[in-house]
Amino acid sequence: MTNEELNTALYKKVFAEQEQYVKCRDELAGASNVAVFDWGGGTLDISLISIENREVSELAVAGMRLGGNDIDQMLARHIHAKIMRQVSTACPFDDLSPKERDGLLDRAEAAKKRLSSDESAPVMLIKYAGRPTVRENVTLDEFSKLIDAKVNEAIQLLFSAADKAGVALGQMDAILMVGGSCEMQAIYQRIEEIGEEYHLAVCRPERVQWSVAGGAAILCEKEPVYKLCSAFGVLLSDDSFYPVFLPGQEAPCKSHELGELRTSQLITSYGVGTIVDFKEETAIIGGADDWKPADGDDPRILYCHSLEKLLQRAYFVKPKYDKKNQAIYEKSYSRDIRAYRFPEILYCPACTYLWKDKQLAGLQKGELRCPE
Repeated sequence: MTNEELNTALYKKVFAEQEQYVKCRDELAGASNVAVFDWGGGTLDISLISIENREVSELAVAGMRLGGNDIDQMLARHIHAKIMRQVSTACPFDDLSPKERDGLLDRAEAAKKRLSSDESAPVMLIKYAGRPTVRENVTLDEFSKLIDAKVNEAIQLLFSAADKAGVALGQMDAILMVGGSCEMQAIYQRIEEIGEEYHLAVCRPERVQWSVAGGAAILCEKEPVYKLCSAFGVLLSDDSFYPVFLPGQEAPCKSHELGELRTSQLITSYGVGTIVDFKEETAIIGGADDWKPADGDDPRILYCHSLEKLLQRAYFVKPKYDKKNQAIYEKSYSRDIRAYRFPEILYCPACTYLWKDKQLAGLQKGELRCPE
């Protein structure tokens, strides 16, 4: 599961359904558009999501490799520089022994956490840089100035995500802050200022570092419903895009365990299916009890994986159905080859497989295309 999926899950499962986890439910109860600002230990991930009838859809995502670990490194180097100004023989930070460096990073992280609530944080190191004991102090103002440039980068990413979504930040209703790095006062104050300027609710849970993990844990206990955030389809030989599945559509098929053949898949306008029998040249689509293709749908195969030889001599056309609503395609031939053959070049975004013209011999570029 990606960070963006976890952020969406966090809002939907934790803040929309699980009251025992909610600190700021009132602020988010009427929100239709929420910016999830997830700043953790390794990355900053921002998801702009839309909520309607408890359904969550993703408007845009943005991310960067900047997290709490980078802040710890900056603070550790800053503390080291302060210590070196007090000794006669300076030692560069990168020349420290692994034990000394790890010890300083650990103390820097502890100081960073303390500065989330206090105005200063003491730092004590044992046997550091040739000295038996070293004591330093870091103030909140000092720390805020140190990380100001990184905070600006984080804020800029928030605006970039809004631009990517095609909405002004003022059109959002709330900013939801999650991830341990959101405990830093510098970023919280900046987000609060943005909230005041653009009239947005700002929510930061008490145990902000556990929010995403809590949402993921709740998801694991429930039967998932998978929906597409964007259209899924194929790129035709004339560079036009033919959508097979539309945004917001539920995945039409459940997974099937079919032994050695379970990885041989095909995509049709009905859904994703699995090749059942190579010798009999039979394909099966669907299988979910609550799913059945609509009448009149085009049954052609739009993409096929691991079936090069089969594609050159057989066409799956009108299906029949079994008791489990599975669409069964059996080998049949058609005089109207153009109705069932592929374009010259067919690209599948699911596995980046590209059909070459030699595999579809006899066709001219742009001669065949899927129906409008």
